[in-house]
Amino acid sequence: MSNSAQSITDRTYNVKIGDYFSRGWDLFKQYALPFIGFLLLAGLISIAASRLPAPLGANAKGQGGLVNAVISPVLTAGFYIVAFNLAKGQSVSFGD
Repeated sequence: MSNSAQSITDRTYNVKIGDYFSRGWDLFKQYALPFIGFLLLAGLISIAASRLPAPLGANAKGQGGLVNAVISPVLTAGFYIVAFNLAKGQSVSFGD
């Protein structure tokens, strides 16, 4: 095993769950309207994509859909990138 792998496993970490939730809640409160707006927009996009004919949209059982399979991870990643940038005090734009 390499020295760098050993040094990582030998480290001790302090996980402060309460602090993380508190910081996340403070961030949400500061930017509540944009976060809620994004949630609504992402939901509308998902609904519209699911109404496309199969296999692009959902099948007869309401499952799947190629468009949602591609778009949902991208929107989720964008949400996390924006939240991370806001937490670091960086500016964000709609394109993020």
